Amino acid sequence: MKIVLAGVPGVGKSTAIQLLQKNLPEVKKVVIGDLIFELGKEYFGKKYPINSRDDLRKYLKPDETLQLQKMCAKRIGEMTGDIVIDTHIAIKTPGGYVHGIPKEMADLMNISAIVLLEFDPPEILERRNRDKNIKGAVKTEVGTIREFRERDVETPEEIEFHQQINRIYAGIASAAAKCSMKVISLRYKERKDFEHAEKVAEELFKMFKWEKS
Repeated sequence: MKIVLAGVPGVGKSTAIQLLQKNLPEVKKVVIGDLIFELGKEYFGKKYPINSRDDLRKYLKPDETLQLQKMCAKRIGEMTGDIVIDTHIAIKTPGGYVHGIPKEMADLMNISAIVLLEFDPPEILERRNRDKNIKGAVKTEVGTIREFRERDVETPEEIEFHQQINRIYAGIASAAAKCSMKVISLRYKERKDFEHAEKVAEELFKMFKWEKS
């Protein structure tokens, strides 16, 4: 089973996947951004100064991005076993939003479900601010690893609009892939640290177990 896990930057996808793997160690994690970054350096490194994943959205034109997406999707489609695919459904670029899983990509990935995470924008801003203080990689009290990431500076309104675009693009990708779509709303204050990540891990666990039942 292959599940796409998506949300705006800073929602905590990586933490949720790490918690899931504690209970289902056989589940593999695939980060589309990392795969496309490797392909981007290989195919466009001489044309653009690509030194990070963020450089891809800054420099690549839509047709170049689609070229990398299709190559990445083909690799994922050939993978076997239980996989969580960590990605962004709507990618914000200087030219507007780009579809993270366009139809041409969805056709090749053989995905079973798309799971979209949604939060209140102030919570996202708070998480991004916390991430700014991380130096390198740090281990949390629940045993997960958090790493520093460069984030765009956005207003709550911009984040909410991004989440609305996510819903539209996730629906398009779900239809193209002929798979299910699930929205996990986490628009509530955590009563304890990592409550949201634990909720996401629990929902993913149920989905993998249901597939095998």
